[in-house]
Amino acid sequence: MLFLPLLLADKNRTNLEIVAMDKWLPSWKEFLQISITFSLTVFAWIFFRAQNMHHAFTFIQGIVEGLAHKSAYIETLNFYGGTSGSRFQSW
Repeated sequence: MLFLPLLLADKNRTNLEIVAMDKWLPSWKEFLQISITFSLTVFAWIFFRAQNMHHAFTFIQGIVEGLAHKSAYIETLNFYGGTSGSRFQSW
């Protein structure tokens, strides 16, 4: 819905440059933009792949808890990996 005004004004196709054209690596700004786009896309896929919203939020909660606690991260992997605990052992 946010792209609709740009589409109607024919200004929606303004950023079509090739990243890092004639360079080996992208600039730091381009690298940051690529990283943000990739991260948001991966985050959005959580909602597309989840069975329902509760499952998606439970998964996100597990990710956030896993960043702070290794044991919670291992439990999350075991829960979503479908293992009984033998695959990932708590450190």
